[in-house]
Amino acid sequence: EKIEELLIPFIKMRETEGENLKKYFIEKINVLEDILKKIKVLKEKVVENYQIKLLERLNSMKEDLEFTQENILKEILIFTDRADISEEISRLESHILHLKSEIEVENEAIGKKIDFILQEMFREFNTTGVKCNFYEISKLVIEAKNELEKIREQVMNIE
Repeated sequence: EKIEELLIPFIKMRETEGENLKKYFIEKINVLEDILKKIKVLKEKVVENYQIKLLERLNSMKEDLEFTQENILKEILIFTDRADISEEISRLESHILHLKSEIEVENEAIGKKIDFILQEMFREFNTTGVKCNFYEISKLVIEAKNELEKIREQVMNIE
């Protein structure tokens, strides 16, 4: 009986702490969603930017006598790979949905699952920043990685 009396406030404190963490995670996920929306808008500018760079590169190749079919194809392949971040955006959206659903799970040790999802998101944001080489998106990627790190710090408090 005495043990129960002592445990009840402890259990209530843990439940309150859990609810506060859940609210914190939801806030941070909303920030990540906003960042991703901004990146999606800027995605079109990335393509335009790379088209300009590709045309400049092709024009300089013409002048430098590097205008072979092989070199042209190589430049176009690099362009298509670098200009398209659709896959990364799609995976990030999927990870955000997965993260939201894990946060709603009750009575289960979810810390490791959430940490894994955060690692995957970190990697996708990183790839997005590297592929784009576009200043506005790079700033957003850094912001997203900071938010992910804040969440990871709090995930360590989850069993």
